[in-house]
Amino acid sequence: MKILLTGIGQANFLNQLYSKVIPLGKIDVHIIDMTFKSEAERLQSEKIFKILPTYKLEKNILSYLLPFKSKFFWKLFFFFSISGKFKTFKTFKLFINAQIYQYNLAKMIDSLGYDVIHHHYLTVHFGNFLLYLKKTKFIVSFWGSDLFRESSYIDLFFKKQILDNAEKITVATSDMQYNVMTKYGLSLRSKIKKLKFINNNQYFDTINKLTPSDIETNRKLLFPQVEQELILSFGHSGFKEENYEDLLNCIEKIDKNTTSKFHFLFVLTYGLDKDNLVSMINSKMSKLEIGYTILSKFLSHSELANYRSCVDAFIFAPQTDAFSGYLTECFYQKVPVFVGSWLPYKEFIRMGIKYHDFDNFNDLKEMLINIDDFVKSDYRGNREIVKQYFIESNDSVEWSKLYINA
Repeated sequence: MKILLTGIGQANFLNQLYSKVIPLGKIDVHIIDMTFKSEAERLQSEKIFKILPTYKLEKNILSYLLPFKSKFFWKLFFFFSISGKFKTFKTFKLFINAQIYQYNLAKMIDSLGYDVIHHHYLTVHFGNFLLYLKKTKFIVSFWGSDLFRESSYIDLFFKKQILDNAEKITVATSDMQYNVMTKYGLSLRSKIKKLKFINNNQYFDTINKLTPSDIETNRKLLFPQVEQELILSFGHSGFKEENYEDLLNCIEKIDKNTTSKFHFLFVLTYGLDKDNLVSMINSKMSKLEIGYTILSKFLSHSELANYRSCVDAFIFAPQTDAFSGYLTECFYQKVPVFVGSWLPYKEFIRMGIKYHDFDNFNDLKEMLINIDDFVKSDYRGNREIVKQYFIESNDSVEWSKLYINA
């Protein structure tokens, strides 16, 4: 079976998923437009996938005229027209050029003879071409923010058209399934399959091998400036949606006698487009006279595991998220984890995982003031639950069946 992956080609997620899925069946997986954080990640990807080059539009008269024969083109055109999007010639031209490219991309993909297209992370920008496919079936997988953050009427319109034509739709949790049906229609229920993304066991293997002596050594080597302070980790990317500014404003309101016991670890190892965030953290933390460490360069799973082995508590409060692989790694550490209550994590609660949620950053402030009480609690049960549901699960088999049954 020949499968083409499209959408957001983040190698760190896709490598760990398909390295487990491909060996289970006769599946040949190709991918367009993959992105890498390191040369090692690129080399690993090339062992798993055939990586296709970015599509370039052939500039001939047919390429420019054929899209106008498509019913979807005119459906989109009239929707944009009545929505008042063509206020200037520039926006009109951008729309026409985009649809010409997307139509011809779909035409090229149809000609390649794939059995299934699997589109990861559905956005208008990446998923528009799916509307123009004529021959090839496709599956859509929501990752999280593509479902929860995007809610404009144009986004809703595009995704509704795409999902109505999809063969299958995958989500990680029941909350995501409910959200899809609420936004795009109850008629999609029969298409939706709940599948968790597969974690990279290299992280967990590294943690399992660490002895108390190893952790103490890690603490001395990786945090030499820390003596008795509690190491509190916040965030897992450099995206502004992680709410770093809200955290900094929160800890500013805590008295210095309390914050003097803290050392913050800010993890910005991907998604850091500009240095503005680093400058803001440096400026604020220096004024507050609180110890901190910033990680801004790409780290392997093993390197991250060594850093996190030293952490006394994790704080996670992005604007949106789905079923975060990052959180499962935090839970595995057997320490307190503080999570924004607005995030859709009922699945973790149903599994029996113990963590602490807060409704806003004022609530988090109170928790940090009383951090000693949380640190003394027992979180060892979380590790066993993560093993059961994420490390020893049968998810790769279910992903493989997804293609067989498409």
